[in-house]
Amino acid sequence: MTQLSRLNKFLSWVAVNIILMLLMAAFMIPFFYMTVGGFKLQNEIASSHVTIFPREPTLENYRVIFSEWPILRITGNSFLIALTVTASNLFFCSLAGLAYAKFRFPGRDKLFSLALLTMMIPMQAILVPLFIIMSGLNWVNTYQSIILPGAIGAFGIFFMRQYIDSSVPTELLDAARIDGCNEFGMYWLIVMPVIKPAMVTLGLILFMNAWNDYLWPMIMLNENAMYTLSLTVGAAGLRNYLLNWGEKLAAATLAAWPPVIIFFIFRKQFIESIMAGALKGG
Repeated sequence: MTQLSRLNKFLSWVAVNIILMLLMAAFMIPFFYMTVGGFKLQNEIASSHVTIFPREPTLENYRVIFSEWPILRITGNSFLIALTVTASNLFFCSLAGLAYAKFRFPGRDKLFSLALLTMMIPMQAILVPLFIIMSGLNWVNTYQSIILPGAIGAFGIFFMRQYIDSSVPTELLDAARIDGCNEFGMYWLIVMPVIKPAMVTLGLILFMNAWNDYLWPMIMLNENAMYTLSLTVGAAGLRNYLLNWGEKLAAATLAAWPPVIIFFIFRKQFIESIMAGALKGG
């Protein structure tokens, strides 16, 4: 009976790992093909004979991308916008989350419900009025037109409120007040160290969303020097109504790798935060 149990456990382990490997392959194969496709010529990509590795590896696609587009400036734009949006959300959402979780004030629950209600409104529904506002402020083709509309979001407020409510003891905050700590000092010195895992998790999510954002920057930005990498992927390789897939894949590779690298740098903190939330029952 013991040997049968061990055999079943081993077979279950094998089955789970096979499924995980298949899922990993399903996600990684397109990413791998995108990366190697940037080193292929157009005729090889368009050929009916699919090749895994380039028959004649070339840097021509990257040469064209760097010659036709100010890639360094565009990459800087993407980092500036994504990092600013992420930092702004982390600061304001953690402050709002602390207020909604640990403070008592008139209309708190109604305001929190109203904030959650904004999550139900699709971005497409507010594009026109938002564009009119930005145009009236003469902010078209500026960084602030991309950053400010996303400076704080309801999801971040909800995320931080839930984490702070379950992770920060109210008694600890009361003790800090008795010791003479002001409200912001309490937030910075006591709450921040406790919620670091949640900040990392939320920061990664926000960074990915800001980095990959396409619709709103496409509407607001109209100069190549102001483009983000996401917009460059959409516009690269297209000339005279013909599409060069090698250039498109090269641009996509340039846009995809930075967030992947950032995720691998912070993956330990991300996993720890997810596991902490799971152990606390959400």
